[in-house]
Amino acid sequence: MSDVAAQLGGHKYDSSRPISFGPVSVGVWKGAGLTAAATSFEFSFEAAFSSLVITTASRNLADVSKPHRIDVGGHFLANVPDQDYRGRIIAPMSCVTLFLSKSLLESALDVRYTPSMAIENLSQIRRPSFMPPLMQALFEDARNGHPAGPLLGESIVAAVAHLLHPVEAGKMEIRDRRSARIPLRKLNAVRDLIHARLAEPLHLEDLADFAGMSTRQFSRSFRGSTGLSPHQFIIRARVEHARKLILSTAHTLDEIAWFSGFAGRNHMATSFVKVLGISPSHFRHTHAKSTS
Repeated sequence: MSDVAAQLGGHKYDSSRPISFGPVSVGVWKGAGLTAAATSFEFSFEAAFSSLVITTASRNLADVSKPHRIDVGGHFLANVPDQDYRGRIIAPMSCVTLFLSKSLLESALDVRYTPSMAIENLSQIRRPSFMPPLMQALFEDARNGHPAGPLLGESIVAAVAHLLHPVEAGKMEIRDRRSARIPLRKLNAVRDLIHARLAEPLHLEDLADFAGMSTRQFSRSFRGSTGLSPHQFIIRARVEHARKLILSTAHTLDEIAWFSGFAGRNHMATSFVKVLGISPSHFRHTHAKSTS
């Protein structure tokens, strides 16, 4: 865990027994990471992270120092950034842990993030019904190798950051009464960037930086301007690019998936059906018949 911990903002991580983690998502989502672990034995640990650490566990952690550990209910625990904490794991136990960096939180919340802010907001959460499906979606994305690229996970992470901070969310709602739209010239530039880089991994933070906005401002304004989230827009753009290649080239579907930015043929097929209601192979077959 030492190498992984360092990449996830760990100041220190020491455990009484070695633990193997997987799946691990590190270096894919900007400013966030995910680990999963299961143990059949008890062990103790000491840790400190610069990130906000959210853990969902099948068994409660015992003897974790307070106030740095906040029980938000429903087997979810939060550990405040830049604070030492220690604990003992009761076996058997399985857990999934999400790490949110301070830079990500500051961009998502439009505010300077501090430990006191974390405590104030997380103390308001009780049995968060929104967390299980969001954590499961992140886990599945990591386990499947991020087939849609990083932006899906980054969008979910941004939603988690917002929902875990109700006090800041209330303040943001007041600020957000302004019109949530991107100026047309800037919106067109963002669209051009997306189309130019369809075959590459696209990060939410990079698109927001290009637009000169925080990730929260960008996501909200982009949806207000297009009716779609950035992730939805990119998937549709990739499907349209693949459709044009099917109509105009003899490339294989595997090649077209690669040229269009999909993780593979199966991922392209799933997206194609969602957007167009037809599989790529059926679409090619139908087009071939109509032109013969």
